[in-house]
Amino acid sequence: MKPKPMRGGYFSLEGKKGASLAVTVVKEGYRVIKEPLGSIRFWEKGAPGSKLPNKEEPFLYILRKKGEAAELIYLPYGRYKLAKDGTPMVIALKTGKAAVTRDGDLQVECWIDDQNKDEKEQYDWRCRISVPGGGLAPWKGEEGFEFEAPAGGYQRSVEINMPKTAERWLDQVEQKYFVKTGDGKYARLVFRLFAASKPFCVLKVHYNPSGSRNLEYDPAKEIKIPKK
Repeated sequence: MKPKPMRGGYFSLEGKKGASLAVTVVKEGYRVIKEPLGSIRFWEKGAPGSKLPNKEEPFLYILRKKGEAAELIYLPYGRYKLAKDGTPMVIALKTGKAAVTRDGDLQVECWIDDQNKDEKEQYDWRCRISVPGGGLAPWKGEEGFEFEAPAGGYQRSVEINMPKTAERWLDQVEQKYFVKTGDGKYARLVFRLFAASKPFCVLKVHYNPSGSRNLEYDPAKEIKIPKK
């Protein structure tokens, strides 16, 4: 059903009945940066604790005009087993494969003391992410409209520390970074760590092999990595 247009980008849907309504917003040449939580499907009464949109408090979708996309390597959510004693996992961002130190771009080390849990089942753990010869810089994510890696401001390593006494203790975290590799290439990275008894991390990577800082992605320009 085509929505009824209104001023200021608002729209309304009228005269439709049913158990639920799915809403998707698309516009040619634009990227959907943010969809409101719970907006994909509306129920007549709403989910418990949810608020349905109205004219005074509508749900907002944020779209951004696409820039000139680069030819990128896209590695969607590779999973890597980690040791608990700090033994490094080295990853080549151009292939997504585990690598020896001299061929890797990203190094992940974890120390997890899950043998000394407190009464809340909490324990001390920490993780170090490093880029030998390069560095990491904070990235706000796609919702931050950032698709070009910064020229400077990189740190060789970052640490995530989670003592069992932390007020908001977690055994899972997500961090987002721009990466400058040791050989001068750039990437953007979503890093998820699961600091459990069998720890692992998950990476989502957009990597530009040309040396350009442009990390704007278009599936039509993706560089396919041969599977071996």
